[in-house]
Amino acid sequence: MSVKSSNKFIASAGALIIALALTSCGNSTKETAVGTFTPEPTAAPKVAGAFGSPLALADGTTYTITAPSTFVPGHFASGQIPGQLFEGFTLQVTNGGKSDLDLGTLVVEGTTPSGACADIFDGDNHVNGAPQTPLPVGKMFNIGWALSCPGKAGDTIDIVVSVGNASLIKGSGKLV
Repeated sequence: MSVKSSNKFIASAGALIIALALTSCGNSTKETAVGTFTPEPTAAPKVAGAFGSPLALADGTTYTITAPSTFVPGHFASGQIPGQLFEGFTLQVTNGGKSDLDLGTLVVEGTTPSGACADIFDGDNHVNGAPQTPLPVGKMFNIGWALSCPGKAGDTIDIVVSVGNASLIKGSGKLV
């Protein structure tokens, strides 16, 4: 056996040993496989009300979800699911607290009796997701948001707004 062949054999054997060692780690059952995710239960929102109603939190911050209306995604929009209703609305946030409000982890979730809605992102229509700039004390942001929702016009839609791991508000109304 030549030195070149011997080096290839040693490299191949080493790779096989490493592969076997890595595959023997862990458990092969589906429930404990690497990559599974079990979300933590979400607490109920702190305040609930109808669309268009200002929902005030104890810290002085006020959120208002406008009534959703039909949303027409732009050419480069993403997230819309064919056959679903596209709902657009504005989330108005007023910081009545004592420090700047970081909304970078803002999450908006919509649900209907037919299932969960998906976010639509559409820069052409100013639907860009969570703002990346903190909201100063005493100031207000209007955040455009859009959802792709299963169901039909007239079905109930609930929209929950969370920041970080805290569910803050829930607005309810009807799909259009």
